[in-house]
Amino acid sequence: VGEYDPALFTSSVTDSFASYGDVAFVTLSRFATEGNDLAMVNDEGKRMLELDDNEKAIFQKIKDSGKFKKTVVLLNSVFAMEMDWLDEYNVDAVLWVGNPGFYGMPGAIRVVTGEVNPSGHTTATFAANSLSAPSAENFGLHAYNYGSKTPRAAGDSFVSYNEGIYVGYRYYETRYEDKVLGQGNAGDYNYADAVMYPFGYGLSYTDFEWSDYDTSWDGDTCTVTVKVTNTGDVAGKDVVQVY
Repeated sequence: VGEYDPALFTSSVTDSFASYGDVAFVTLSRFATEGNDLAMVNDEGKRMLELDDNEKAIFQKIKDSGKFKKTVVLLNSVFAMEMDWLDEYNVDAVLWVGNPGFYGMPGAIRVVTGEVNPSGHTTATFAANSLSAPSAENFGLHAYNYGSKTPRAAGDSFVSYNEGIYVGYRYYETRYEDKVLGQGNAGDYNYADAVMYPFGYGLSYTDFEWSDYDTSWDGDTCTVTVKVTNTGDVAGKDVVQVY
């Protein structure tokens, strides 16, 4: 994962915490590349999208120090990491910045400082267990068995999309619907335990109220209207999503 061993946080480092006094920022990252998926588990058998021991230790040091009023996490990764540890380490806010590139991070800092009011919504489901979706079973590098044939020049690995359309939110929402309606093969399924933050989740520095929702269908076109009102004290925008 690349996080520093907490043994590097010597007394001189931890003594400096008091000079900050307001916010501890922790940046978490996971990386993969084109043609090289992130593995499901690491060499110790831990899920790659859960906190590793070094990361846990760093959060614990921040918590135990008692020097910071708030802890803010920046997810500098395209992966939907497991987030069931937020309460354990008293995390106050999380900003998912993806892979922002050279100019993206200054924009993220504008959000953190309140200069910009965030209005984005998640494009993935953040699960309590990153291996709970069937698509996870197909991640990684699976070697072809070529026999006597020559491997293709582009590489010798493949991914078999056995999950069909049930990728991300499609799996979690469909299984939840099957559980509620008593159909399919949902089994013993608790949506609240499985999903930390659903597809489309997002917070703002202000509050919005939706009203006057209406739909119409003329045989060719479906029209959906809703009135969105900012009821808070901060200027901002909301996102209306229709599926």
